[in-house]
Amino acid sequence: MAFQISKKRTAKPDVKDRPKEKLANTDSKEPPVSAMFVQNQKATAPEWRVAQALNRRGIGYDYQKEIMGGRDPGGVVLDFYVYTVPLPTPMNVNGDYWHRLSKNYSDTLKEARTNAAMGQSANQMVVVWERDLGSVDDAYVELGRKGIW
Repeated sequence: MAFQISKKRTAKPDVKDRPKEKLANTDSKEPPVSAMFVQNQKATAPEWRVAQALNRRGIGYDYQKEIMGGRDPGGVVLDFYVYTVPLPTPMNVNGDYWHRLSKNYSDTLKEARTNAAMGQSANQMVVVWERDLGSVDDAYVELGRKGIW
């Protein structure tokens, strides 16, 4: 008898859908995610919260700053380049879905390359996580904890 393919149904793979970005609470004054912009560029909810915290503190920044070639191979795009005193601070906002453990190596490599490229002209890169940025107030506290102010 020739090879036969079983006609039995197999169990579906355990695939989790990407969680939808949601607001910390429905009573907040945050706009819908589709209306979140930072320096006239579309932003994720955690990035928007960080920008609002920086604005509240009165600290200048560049959003989506390209260094070492930017989006070209070998380049880096920083989420924020914060003008702290005496040296600026590069910052990335990592989402819990896209930057989970399976992708941790590329994030670590990006951080090391950025720190090496900046050298003595900037502080070490700061990474904040979406799970710590539930609201603008949470972002304000987290940035203080990370040493931005």
